[in-house]
Amino acid sequence: MKQRHVVVTQNMDGSDIPVLYVYRDSDSEKGERVENLMEFFRNNPSSSMRTKRNVADAVGLFHDFYSAWPLTARAEPDDPRLVPQAYKAFCTHVRKGTDDDANTYHWHNLLKWPPRTEAEASRISNYVRAYFRFLADTDEVSSSLLARFDNGAESSGTNRKHDFSILRHLSKPSPVRWVARADADRRDPAQSQILRFPPTHLTTFLHECFVSDQAADPTGGCRDETGRLFAALLAASGMRLSEGLNCWVSDFEFRGNRLLGHLRHPVFYSERWAGQLMSRKDLLRKLYGLKPRPELGGSQKAGWKGMKMPPDYSADIYWSPIPNLSKYFAELFSDYILNVRPSIMAKRERAGYPDHPYLLVCAEESGSGPDGAIGRPYTAAAAYHAWQSAITRLGRKVGDTSLVPDKRKGTTPHGLRHLYGFTLAKCGFTEREIQEAMRHRSIRSSRAYTAHAPEDIHALLEEASDRIRGGHVVPFDMGRLSLGEALDGLSDRRFRNRLSPG
Repeated sequence: MKQRHVVVTQNMDGSDIPVLYVYRDSDSEKGERVENLMEFFRNNPSSSMRTKRNVADAVGLFHDFYSAWPLTARAEPDDPRLVPQAYKAFCTHVRKGTDDDANTYHWHNLLKWPPRTEAEASRISNYVRAYFRFLADTDEVSSSLLARFDNGAESSGTNRKHDFSILRHLSKPSPVRWVARADADRRDPAQSQILRFPPTHLTTFLHECFVSDQAADPTGGCRDETGRLFAALLAASGMRLSEGLNCWVSDFEFRGNRLLGHLRHPVFYSERWAGQLMSRKDLLRKLYGLKPRPELGGSQKAGWKGMKMPPDYSADIYWSPIPNLSKYFAELFSDYILNVRPSIMAKRERAGYPDHPYLLVCAEESGSGPDGAIGRPYTAAAAYHAWQSAITRLGRKVGDTSLVPDKRKGTTPHGLRHLYGFTLAKCGFTEREIQEAMRHRSIRSSRAYTAHAPEDIHALLEEASDRIRGGHVVPFDMGRLSLGEALDGLSDRRFRNRLSPG
């Protein structure tokens, strides 16, 4: 059978990317470009070109297999219910090959696939599975269909569970770490308890805890302006830590008395410079001699999780409805841009290092070279260090020494994102509205915030009891004596028995 896919390298948004074209039948002259695979690659900019090419080839192989698979002739080829079954058969034939007996006609003999090693077959199957996981996150396929993918791999005849389990990446180096993350077994977020930052401590934390405890300092301590601004940004915007580290100064602007913010892709977002449209990747290279932070290694690396974004790779930041929080951030931002950052970057210039466009900067030196110089882009390590110190001070201030950075307590930086989503849910936002505000690719991620926690259920039951007691709701006939009257009588008898002489 003629191969029905081809992978070519094309320049998209200033970067080379493998593009998969598929053909509906062997006589087609024009292939269809697989757009969602390109989006898959855009959401993982740090993966190598070789890895992306291997993924495109694997998805192309699945397309060839699915086109030849006999069930597609007996049903609608686009019926999504066929996909997990096809994947199970694909796992078997990608390992064993398809040319079982040259003298016997079988549908799969048309593919002419040779047998592959277990490692190679495992790699191909994991690439395909990760691609469909991505489609589920973007709601392009139903997430319930993917529940059978792992079972398909495990029961595919010659393949053992270990061969197609993504857990093998924990013991073996993998060229596609992002595939491992995308393919990891995950529970429905709606079934998980959302552990948010304690809202009663938010004001104290932001206003009082980013000051060092230097008693000898006449000013009362040295204020960590970058750490405080970063914490306020996470609280007010609901963004992830890595997203904040990728923010440029130009991503924020005052319009009247209102601060507007934008979350922009660190590689593909394009803007005009010197009369031409250039991506951030090209601007960083041309103006600063830098690479985008998701493509860096070492301390300056800042990842980028795929999210729901418009075609221009720029999403509006929606400020939290917590009263005065966005105003507080705007005031901190204004002072940081006008006073704090210029002072730090002036020291950087005197040290012989150039400027850069990132909003947050390190205020102290940590070593020689650009990666340790003052004014370098704020690092994840510096952010976590500032956060841990602030949480420790918060525990002392509120008299709770158990307050430490702990995911189970909601006291990590991501706890502020959870507080943001929880606040929207409590204000009556729908799942779709939460999805838009938090830029979730999948509605499943937003559903977790509308799910009721145990304390919510207890509160609802108390309210229901009050409504029944007040006669607003009569769920059923209690009979001659109400339960409340019976309890009152029981209480009276116990009280009288306690007062009666021995």
